Amino acid sequence: MADATFFPSVINYAQWSRPGAENPRLSAPISSSATTITVTNALKDESGTVITGSFLMGCKDTNGYTESIWVPAGGASADGLTLTGVTRGVDLSGLDITAANDSTLAVAHNQDDPIFCQISGANFQLMASALQGSIGSGGATWLVGDNATAQDINFTAAIDQTTNPKFNWDDSVKRWKLGRGDDEGAAGESELSGFMQLTTTERDALTSVPTGGLAIYNTTVSQTQWREGGAWVTNAAGGTVADASETVAGKVELATNAEMGAGTSTGSTGARLLPPNDQLVKTSSGAGDENKILVLNASGQIATGFNSANLQEADTFFGATDITGAQAETLTDGSSANALHNHDGPEQLNASVKMTIWDNYQNTDGNAGTFTQLGGGITMDTDATGSGEYAQVEIDINSVGGAFYANSPAFFAYADFAATTAQDGQLGFGPGGNSNHNNTLTTAHAAFLIADAELVASVADGATQQKSAALEGTYPITTVHSYHIAENGGGNYLFYIDGVLVHTSSANEPSSGGTLSVCNIVASGAAAKTLRVFSHCVSFTK
Repeated sequence: MADATFFPSVINYAQWSRPGAENPRLSAPISSSATTITVTNALKDESGTVITGSFLMGCKDTNGYTESIWVPAGGASADGLTLTGVTRGVDLSGLDITAANDSTLAVAHNQDDPIFCQISGANFQLMASALQGSIGSGGATWLVGDNATAQDINFTAAIDQTTNPKFNWDDSVKRWKLGRGDDEGAAGESELSGFMQLTTTERDALTSVPTGGLAIYNTTVSQTQWREGGAWVTNAAGGTVADASETVAGKVELATNAEMGAGTSTGSTGARLLPPNDQLVKTSSGAGDENKILVLNASGQIATGFNSANLQEADTFFGATDITGAQAETLTDGSSANALHNHDGPEQLNASVKMTIWDNYQNTDGNAGTFTQLGGGITMDTDATGSGEYAQVEIDINSVGGAFYANSPAFFAYADFAATTAQDGQLGFGPGGNSNHNNTLTTAHAAFLIADAELVASVADGATQQKSAALEGTYPITTVHSYHIAENGGGNYLFYIDGVLVHTSSANEPSSGGTLSVCNIVASGAAAKTLRVFSHCVSFTK
């Protein structure tokens, strides 16, 4: 079967056989190359209307040869008497009836040579080639449609299905589609655009882009992309897929054991990390399971393997049943809890804190310091009339005597000062009285010293002082802080403010001392002093 290279969108047939109608003839002679022809009568269609083009006509010369001539769309004048832009030398094989593909078939004609509607084998050959041949295999373009009107174009496979598969152009969305037939499980249409290769510029120039479902290959970024939620999404690590969150579905990463141990929250792409299954354990022998997450066993409990030795002993000690008082007094190592417990009351301690020590006020100018209950705490004040006035909370050492510093003393208090300047005092263990609590104090002590609002952690052995850098910049004395001092068992003192270790003594710690105060304020100059202690405690070994 011959192939059709061009199939006209419109082919008209001239019909002039009417009673009383004269047969059209050439009104003037034409050469073999003439493309303008004049006729005596207009060619008309079956309804009697003048045909303005897109028709094939025949012109017979005096030798009886009929030449096929193609009149293009719009080639006939309004009255149908002048035909312009006609094609001569049309090949009768039907490959393309609109092209001059054989000049030997064009001849000269005389005036009055008859013209008639040519229903030749070329027409039928053309239709047969289009319907049954390999359409357009010999040409550069095969057109379906009139090349001017927006319309749907359909190619349907006529097979044994109720709904046949098809390939069609949907002009409403400006896209090719594939129609699924019944044999594909569910009839319907899908856009034939899953693998369109477009640049980013071409992609962004698409019209009628759907909110979701359209897929392309973006040659600019060398990635597949699809429409989701009205935006283009790139399917690549580090691409535009959203990171998952509490409210957004998106990408995540699996954490490594090292990332779990470091507490890392996001991975290399910025996505949230999730623990993989191999980082979850129900039982553990310890080695190799560091950084992993424990999960409850089938009984909804933590497996015994996770408990430390002490916790396991406690589990053995308490058991699964109630215990008697005698059993509770026996520890797992066989020791008697009753024997190890000191039943003596606090009155048998060798030292106590005096909370009301009014008789210990000293003054040199007739103006005593005041000591006032403040809810669960106390307020200590001096006025601004002179020096030497003080107020303090004092420790009665009793039989501990000078060995107090050898018994692991510890001090804790919540306190603040009323002003940021000209404040002098002590929080911790010190000589008390109206000693000048300045930054060079060498009398035996282990305390926070406040001298003219400068705060330091300080120790001295009676001859030499060792102290920290100034602390008031980080811990203003007018703000309530927790002050904690503890001897570490090795002779060194640890100083904490608000639970933060701010200083550790390394030399010149006190070993003996006389009367001790733990909270003290001194009027070392003509300025009022106020120290508020909201709660405090002192401890030491017996």
